[in-house]
Amino acid sequence: MSSEQNRFVVEAKPWQTEPAFELRDETSGSRAIVALNEGANCVAWSVATSKGQVVEILETPPSPEDLRERRFRAGIPVLWPFPGRVRNARYQFQGQEHQLPRTDKGRVHHIHGIVNTMPWRVISRGSGAERAKLGLNIGPFDLTEEYHEGFPFDFSLSLTFTLKERQLIIDTQVHNSSKKRQSMPFGY
Repeated sequence: MSSEQNRFVVEAKPWQTEPAFELRDETSGSRAIVALNEGANCVAWSVATSKGQVVEILETPPSPEDLRERRFRAGIPVLWPFPGRVRNARYQFQGQEHQLPRTDKGRVHHIHGIVNTMPWRVISRGSGAERAKLGLNIGPFDLTEEYHEGFPFDFSLSLTFTLKERQLIIDTQVHNSSKKRQSMPFGY
């Protein structure tokens, strides 16, 4: 196997104390780290310039504890299905009212969705001469009971992280798994 075939690597590698995957380009020096149990947050992304200088693209939290305290200030948090504030942690959809956990600092509103604190499952990974890829998934049964009651829809949310030279591409797919053809609200 030539070194060109091993250029890109996807490796299970802890981020401090947390389960994570690192995607690397061994030739350019680019890398990204995705913390699985921290809501699939891409906690680090760096690229190397043509002169070999490494540039940190993201603010990397100093520790998992710091990320939990300031979840939306570092990395790339996944803000789904509510990328903003849900006033009083209640919303109506198709005539039904739903109560979400109160997650803001004052415990009044719900902010930034239901998947950013949950562990995600690895569904695929691969690397080769052109790219490194990591596929992750989360569904309703991966949520806590409180979150699932507040968002009682059948869904599958998948992210695919692709590192290709100095690019990090994040593809998102949402699948409504309802057998009753029930509509599902969401934003990203």
